[in-house]
Amino acid sequence: MHKGLTASVLYKKSNRNIIDDIVRAQLSIIDSAILEAHQAGRSELRYTLPTVFTIGTMSNVDAQICIYHDLLQLYKLSEPTGKGFVDTYIDTAIKPTLVVRWVNGMTKDERNKKMDFIKHCEIANSNK
Repeated sequence: MHKGLTASVLYKKSNRNIIDDIVRAQLSIIDSAILEAHQAGRSELRYTLPTVFTIGTMSNVDAQICIYHDLLQLYKLSEPTGKGFVDTYIDTAIKPTLVVRWVNGMTKDERNKKMDFIKHCEIANSNK
């Protein structure tokens, strides 16, 4: 028996596979840029996102929403579902810019605790 038109047939004909391809390509570019920034000693990447997408009958605004949402979700969600960059957002002030931050060395809290410990040891040693 032939079922005719099904939801899975429509999904295969949808633009979702094109969105997925664009997201995968952007992930590869962004991951490379993060690694390069990290190796240079930085702890933040500001990546200007593309703004024009030609995806079948989907409007450009809808394509942006889908792609930006997927990128944010992948970078922000904890591992293993996502990449675990919780301090990630899109700055839309001028051009949509994906901002990704990570710890490169110590967190501010770690640094403060270690500095306090060092100061405490110095004070304890000066009192002898």
